[in-house]
Amino acid sequence: MLTSEDLEVLGYIQSFGWEIWYNPEMKITHKIHAHRLKREYLIPFMGGIGLSRYVTRMVGVKSYLKPILLLAYFVNDLRKILFQFLKYGTYVRTDLVAACEMELYVKSLISPFYLWYKGYLQ
Repeated sequence: MLTSEDLEVLGYIQSFGWEIWYNPEMKITHKIHAHRLKREYLIPFMGGIGLSRYVTRMVGVKSYLKPILLLAYFVNDLRKILFQFLKYGTYVRTDLVAACEMELYVKSLISPFYLWYKGYLQ
């Protein structure tokens, strides 16, 4: 369940020099079904956001900067995982918010490797 295609599109739009505007007067209604608020849905969903993270992070980044940013993001993701364990301890498995955050951080960490392995980065 890879996600964040909307962010990826916005990144490409910006990289081609187009402006993206925010309009606070716009209103939308987004109905979320009850099953999408349950653990069985949320954990894989957050994992999908994490696995997509490399692409959304690197949109618009010059090729020669990508290895440097890859290392910086890798270190930062490790830091987030460590602090998550320190903050929540064993509750990281039972608390839904903590579990979702951890899933996001772990999958963000492995995102470039996962995408490379699956052939998305070729």
